[in-house]
Amino acid sequence: MAADHTRSFWGYPVPIKGPYHPYKAEKNSNPALRGWILVPATYVMEYIRPVREYIWANAGFSSLRDIRLDIEHYEPLHDPTVVPLDHKGPQANGNGSNQATTSRANIGLDGSSTSASSSSSSSSSNDNKDLEDHGLSTAPSPPPSKPLLSPNVYYSASTYRNLYLAGELTPTDVANALLPLIRRDIEPKGEHHLYFFDSKADLVLQAAEASTQRYRENRSLGPLDGVPCAVKDEYDVEGYKSCLGSVNDYTAEPRESTDSEGITNWLVTRLLAAGVVLIGITSMHEFGLDTTGNQPVYGTPRNPFHAGYYTGGSSSGTGGAVGLGLIPIGLGSDGGGSIRIPASYCNVFGLKPTHNRLSFYPGENHCNSCAVLGPLACDIESLAQVFEAIAEPHPTSVFAAPLVPRLPPAREMLTVQRHSGKKLGIVRAWFDDCAPAVRQLCHGMVDRLVAERGYEVIDIDIPFLKAGQSAHALTVLTDASTLLPEYGNLTWANRILLALGRTARATDYVLAQKLRRCLVTHLSYLWTQHPGLLIVTPTTACAGWPIRSGASSSSSAESSFVSSLFSELRYGVSDGDRTMESMRYVWMANLCGLPSISVPAGFASATGDGERVFGEDETDEREKVPVGLMATGEWAAEKLLLEFGVEAEVVGRRVAQDKDNGKAKVKGFAGAGVRPARWVDVVELARAQKRSREHVF
Repeated sequence: MAADHTRSFWGYPVPIKGPYHPYKAEKNSNPALRGWILVPATYVMEYIRPVREYIWANAGFSSLRDIRLDIEHYEPLHDPTVVPLDHKGPQANGNGSNQATTSRANIGLDGSSTSASSSSSSSSSNDNKDLEDHGLSTAPSPPPSKPLLSPNVYYSASTYRNLYLAGELTPTDVANALLPLIRRDIEPKGEHHLYFFDSKADLVLQAAEASTQRYRENRSLGPLDGVPCAVKDEYDVEGYKSCLGSVNDYTAEPRESTDSEGITNWLVTRLLAAGVVLIGITSMHEFGLDTTGNQPVYGTPRNPFHAGYYTGGSSSGTGGAVGLGLIPIGLGSDGGGSIRIPASYCNVFGLKPTHNRLSFYPGENHCNSCAVLGPLACDIESLAQVFEAIAEPHPTSVFAAPLVPRLPPAREMLTVQRHSGKKLGIVRAWFDDCAPAVRQLCHGMVDRLVAERGYEVIDIDIPFLKAGQSAHALTVLTDASTLLPEYGNLTWANRILLALGRTARATDYVLAQKLRRCLVTHLSYLWTQHPGLLIVTPTTACAGWPIRSGASSSSSAESSFVSSLFSELRYGVSDGDRTMESMRYVWMANLCGLPSISVPAGFASATGDGERVFGEDETDEREKVPVGLMATGEWAAEKLLLEFGVEAEVVGRRVAQDKDNGKAKVKGFAGAGVRPARWVDVVELARAQKRSREHVF
């Protein structure tokens, strides 16, 4: 029976089944530009409008006119905000479904809830055993006398906390180990400074020492106290500049009405209140306008698994730093996959929340019809802990209204409820329009979720998926072009994109917003028919993004004049077809305001650009690139997505462990928690430095 969701939300789209318009795979044929050729190409795009219009049409942006008769009767939708409501008073669910699972909770900094007791369906004994086996127990555990550190997985936020509670390390020890690796204000620069835009050693050590003192005095603030963290160069933070990956300084000025609060972003304030040690500001693709992480201004961070690949963007530094093991948690932003794409490319978890759930306050959202802020983490438990800390809405947020249910604590969000109706929706033709290795790995992950975790696959239809991606790209480019009218000192590739954005006609823009309305009403129809449905796809259609020119790290190659002329690392890259391929699935959550999560699904071989998975006959771990699986949920369904993340992590780690133990040979085995060959063992570095200091004294 169809569920009536309109009474559980404010702004919930009227459920209307959209026109039948099946997805057809098509290949684009736009030229890729890299190196010095970008310079003359930029001036051609900026000054010769017929060229811009040709590229505009060839990229498919004018295709919305082809479906005008199908969508002209829809009202334009510019803001996809949908807010969950609780009409029953104190009871709330916060998970986007009609199943009441928790009471209204005020989340405390120690990770506890100040609410009355909650009621939720308990997990089966098998589920609980799986959670415990994979380090995901929701019950608080006492500090171990000697924490067990697996040689095969990342160090999570809980790993650091257990080390601190046991007295084996302190936050100051960890900070002292990290700073020499990431600083770019010293000579020689830190080995991994390219992942970071800036790091203030005095601020880092001050925060670390304060956390260390709290642990000494047994007054820790909770599960994130002392955990190293970093945020994208899009967040305003007191004491740091904000440049958005450019040469320009966009640091906010305090508002007169909020002078006492300073400029620090609300989410960063929440994390600092939870005790995290902010070790720096991470690199980003300039203005977040592409999905590589290419950074000609400050240097391009390399993929943790393959140095010849990008980390993905635009939250490139955060994704790479988490994937490399430098930090277990970090913050990014997502206007077109900019959290989920780096998560996929770097083999970590990334959550794009419901539109407007997380506040930009006191700053502004300059792409406020598509962009959100959100977390990345090395494991699902850490992701939930960060999300709990930052999801407390600012008082100015619509999500802070009295009837809006608060999210439950992380341990409840991670509680997998064994019940019927765990549904995965798949648009077959859309899902399969990706590289062969991506298709094989993601189908394999779905098959294991069905076989081992009780999910059911439902075939669904969503209209105008090709046109929808064009509508999203058109919207973002047009917004950016109005925001950045002065473009003379921007990177060449972005100047081409902005010139393209200035080509948009008003009628095209309005058609894009009409199509947005068509899509959200159809999606609401799907969720009334299938409550709790998660739409699953690969995160990206491609297996990573290789650096085609200038990737050599040898001094002779980099110093060569000829080589530098063709280097995309020096001049940039403009490859619209690859960009659209990387965004083939992620755009829908942004355009429609939906929450979405990327989880690790396995590894493709770096040879062949996604043609085959990474197999047992390949022993060089540096020749594989990660692939992600993505689930997209109904508005405010973050809890269901985190539950899905738990299930996916359990399945992925089990496959990886079976392979390590010789019990199974699964090609391209699921990669949750698998370390890259270049992984940085921060804990061992901190221990070694601590032993050295103790030996001296």
